[in-house]
Amino acid sequence: ERRAREKALQAHLKAKQQAGPGSIQASWAGGTSEPEKTSKMIAVEGLTLAAGTKSLLTNTPLRIHAVQGKRYGLVGPNGKGKSTLLTAIAARLIPVPEHVDIAHVHQEAPANEQSALECVMSADERIKALKAEEKDIEARLESMEFGGKNSQSDGGEGEDEEDKSQSLQDLTERLQIIHETLSGLDSDTAIGRASKILYGLGFTSEMQSAQTKSFSGGWRMRIALARALYLRPDFLLLDEPTNHLDLKAVFWLQSYLKKWKQGLILVSHDREFLNTVSTHIVHLHREQLVEYVGDFEKFESLLNLDKQKQNKAYEKFQKGLKTVRNDQKKREKFLANYKKTSGSNELPQKWTDYEVKFEFRSRPPLPPPVL
Repeated sequence: ERRAREKALQAHLKAKQQAGPGSIQASWAGGTSEPEKTSKMIAVEGLTLAAGTKSLLTNTPLRIHAVQGKRYGLVGPNGKGKSTLLTAIAARLIPVPEHVDIAHVHQEAPANEQSALECVMSADERIKALKAEEKDIEARLESMEFGGKNSQSDGGEGEDEEDKSQSLQDLTERLQIIHETLSGLDSDTAIGRASKILYGLGFTSEMQSAQTKSFSGGWRMRIALARALYLRPDFLLLDEPTNHLDLKAVFWLQSYLKKWKQGLILVSHDREFLNTVSTHIVHLHREQLVEYVGDFEKFESLLNLDKQKQNKAYEKFQKGLKTVRNDQKKREKFLANYKKTSGSNELPQKWTDYEVKFEFRSRPPLPPPVL
């Protein structure tokens, strides 16, 4: 049964991956303004999003900050665009500043001969590249040092001393910059940090040393999650991260994300997880995004107030409309006055929650022994 569930899940993920950002169309009225290009935020006005022929968002604002540990829970009905919005952000189909890093956990880590720990650490290309450059410079400096000694002992003139001195100085300065950069990236603690994250997600020391190809798809999804956490991007995009975790790992991830200092956008059906991690809720309703400050419980309370307010406005409007329904001129004047005073061309609507309807058709009698 477990294997069947995992196989079905992998087929679902593969289908989503194949659909990919290529099937997503995005447009907007305005993007990140000039003063905000140095800040870590996503600011889009009039965002419209569609997947194929299906409209998901229509002319709605989107403002997400990656500062002060703001963690956004993205909620709304299934199939209405939450996962598609994450994909659009990750693929930069909407305006995202170039200097902003994004990590989107949406597919499992590759199955190869890398160990789980190596796979996590290889996610940070910056450290990997700097380490390689550091090794190259140290080898060149060592070569220059020994080359100089050999040149002096042989009595040869060697290379021009001034050029050699300048080259040595340039390499030494670059090496110092690399060391400072690596220190800022906590490269000395990288192995310990990667191992700690894997352990929190359920990997023992032996499992961390095992090759990724020895793990099932579910465990490789955990490795993919560990890679994203290890990177500490400006924006971390998580779509149902608890699906592949046992209870112990869920509690660990919940505690870890609660201390997350960068930006986070989370989609989850786990109410307790969403309530504990989120500091803001973005509600997707009727192709609009509405932000609420607070956790999920605070959001529900505020949403109920919004529902009551909208329904009262609708009832008041209908009551006034009813008094002029038999007089066309008065009706037109009433509607014109309402649009003028409200500052909107849209008329009040009664709040309706998204409903899923199931229809069970009756079947004709079946011959025994079929029930």
